[in-house]
Amino acid sequence: RKLILQGLTPLGRTLNESGFGYTSWPEAFLKIQADDFIRRALKLPGQPELFGRRNTLRNQRGDPLAEIVEILRPATGQSAGGSGYPGSAR
Repeated sequence: RKLILQGLTPLGRTLNESGFGYTSWPEAFLKIQADDFIRRALKLPGQPELFGRRNTLRNQRGDPLAEIVEILRPATGQSAGGSGYPGSAR
């Protein structure tokens, strides 16, 4: 519980490392333009397009543990004019 509340590592990683059994149920995928808050949090230059998902983590009985919106930072080696994801060049 302490590690989860500290929020220093992704929740899934914390659960995996603790051996806690859960399943991940992605329910929606999204593409957003990074705003100032997200740019600062992810230490990004400019205003890149970012991808993510709405995900529900469930225990072994299928009860929801957490509903999460995950935003991914761009892939390394991103080319100019694209987001760094396949099929996303402008």
